[in-house]
Amino acid sequence: ESLTLSLAFTKIGPDGAQQLATLRQAPSLRHFALDLHGSALKDNGVASLALISHAPRLLRLSLDLKANDVSDDGAQGLAAAFRCGPQQLQMLELDFGHNFLTDAGAQALAGLCQMKGLKELHLHLGHNEISSEAMQELRGCEEAPAVYSLRADGQRNLAQGTTDP
Repeated sequence: ESLTLSLAFTKIGPDGAQQLATLRQAPSLRHFALDLHGSALKDNGVASLALISHAPRLLRLSLDLKANDVSDDGAQGLAAAFRCGPQQLQMLELDFGHNFLTDAGAQALAGLCQMKGLKELHLHLGHNEISSEAMQELRGCEEAPAVYSLRADGQRNLAQGTTDP
């Protein structure tokens, strides 16, 4: 069973994200795409969404988490929760564009390359505060699954007040 759900700009916040995490109990859910762009999730709301990956038959998960005021804490919490859960996911797509990630958050997400069974990992990290050096390291992920894409256009450089192309 496939499910696509768009809740963009609904401002569901962390409490709404926790409610969505109950989808982990859906026994026949195999493909799930969730658009939460601009939904005021913050760090703890984003981290709770990883529980969706615990759905017993889920193979493909796509989370649009753009513009949710997420910092490194949220990215690290999400990554840790994914790694602690079941490892049946074959495809994972995470869009963290327009948040407040730095090198530490980006590296935590790139660590998802090491998830067992994962064949595709797509990370969209554009318009955050990630250094060029960290992006180079992330592009060279040695443990990458068969398909690994990293998009990170328009990084903000707070020290110089510029944006990387």
